[in-house]
Amino acid sequence: MPGDGQSGRLFVRRVDLGRIDLRRGAQSVAKALSEQMQALRASAVPIASARAKEAEAVFVRDSFEATALALYRASAGCSLDGWVWSRIEPSWSGCSPRQIVARAWQKLATELQAPAAMAGAVGALLDGRRLEAACDELDARDGRVLWTASQASGHRSEPTSNGGDTAEVFDPLPPVWRDSIRGLVRSWGESDARSHWVMLAALRAAHLGSTHGRVERVEALVRAYADPEIDWDAHRPWYAAGPGDEEHLGRSKREGTMVESELPEIRRVSDEEAPNADSRQVRAKLEVSERENTGGSTRTESSSGGDYEAARGVEHDSVPVEAERGQPERERFAWGAGAHPVPTACGGLWFILAILERLGIEAFIDVHPHLDGTALAARVLRRVADELEVPGDDPARVVLGIPPASDRPTPFVVPPAWLSGVETIHARWSAAAHRVVLVDSDERPLAMLTAPGSAMVSQFEDLPLYGLDHPIDALVEAWFAAVCRWLERHTEMSLAELVLRSGAVAWTRTHIDLVFDLQHTDIRVRLAMLDLDPGWVPWLGRVVAFHYVHRGVLGDG
Repeated sequence: MPGDGQSGRLFVRRVDLGRIDLRRGAQSVAKALSEQMQALRASAVPIASARAKEAEAVFVRDSFEATALALYRASAGCSLDGWVWSRIEPSWSGCSPRQIVARAWQKLATELQAPAAMAGAVGALLDGRRLEAACDELDARDGRVLWTASQASGHRSEPTSNGGDTAEVFDPLPPVWRDSIRGLVRSWGESDARSHWVMLAALRAAHLGSTHGRVERVEALVRAYADPEIDWDAHRPWYAAGPGDEEHLGRSKREGTMVESELPEIRRVSDEEAPNADSRQVRAKLEVSERENTGGSTRTESSSGGDYEAARGVEHDSVPVEAERGQPERERFAWGAGAHPVPTACGGLWFILAILERLGIEAFIDVHPHLDGTALAARVLRRVADELEVPGDDPARVVLGIPPASDRPTPFVVPPAWLSGVETIHARWSAAAHRVVLVDSDERPLAMLTAPGSAMVSQFEDLPLYGLDHPIDALVEAWFAAVCRWLERHTEMSLAELVLRSGAVAWTRTHIDLVFDLQHTDIRVRLAMLDLDPGWVPWLGRVVAFHYVHRGVLGDG
């Protein structure tokens, strides 16, 4: 309902106001209507519930859930029974399950936030093992439409088949999804747009934070899935893109960022030259471009992140979907995490998204394509939560749903704009990543170099150690430091003042809704424009919205 801080919709079968005495005036009628609507809202059941057919009020958690459920049910040959479906989509009345499947795909592809809509539907179908049935009627032309709609505007391209090497491609998707996707890709072929569409939608459904769906990365995974020689069960998941990623780290200044080829030559200094002989610090002067660009960061993999399955809604919906013959199925439609927002102590964690955007996280991933799919933004948010000691069971952390990271190193170089004021750079050795890490005088990471030659390794192994529990830690720390610097320069708030604020959070496969008390609006947040609705955030993989409501809606007044 309006003002309740949720993205969903409430459908009411009828409103019984009883006998209306007009002599009591319009105000009494409005009061009776309000009371009735509040009662209906309180008694409303989820659309996936078996009771939805007879309920007086039914709710959907977000704008995509109903279409995804229709697709889920129709793909199993179930009809859409019940009054609520005629309210949701009147044009589907009387349609066969096969027709509903076709129309549901069409509706998802024409949504304003189509990439999120299709990702959510594909994820629900994969978890319910119904994706193959839902894709039976899709032809090559449909695939081109879906592929185009799945890509962000300005980044659209046609899928190709380059026949590249698949030896170094590892699978980042949940193991339970692999058989379904593999079967479809091998049936359609690696050059078919349907194969590329379903791979991109699955990557987003797993909340891996794909940006605009890097075509070469999707193509590499499609080729690997189409290759009958690859035994995925023997591979350890790794968030890698396809062949040629290492080349991107050698791009020149034409990309507008400093990459490894532009780093200064690092020379060993003698004990006499070093300011501290024991530390064997290495000095280097950086000549960087004035052009602006962007970058990213995350915390240790050992720290507890959110429940990956819970973030996708897999474990929350326990109501079985009824089949056409009235028998409940074993498979369940999983979409959201309950009917109402859940209180959180760190509602401001999601204001960090605006800072990441201004620091240029999407462009950073463009220049470092091997980071696409590492859930970088979510890892940065988790690093912030770790710093502030937010409990692991806080809903704002559970929503993050960070999948396991690769043990492979993640080389990177921060954008030139971040190096303003940096005069001295020190080299450190990371035993965990087996890489050289460049840090500033405050030990904040600036770069992790790509694999050095054996001679270089032996030269730097006795450098002071940089403490990494996981190879991705340096990257996350770099972004975390950038967030803190941005706050210091552009606001009058500390990290704790921004993040640690009471609120409530509701989430589904596709949406995250943050709800705050209107009376506690912080003018500092508003002046910094950190609470503007992010909407569809491709590098996070969710639609994010902020809601300010009256105190009573949050249940604390």
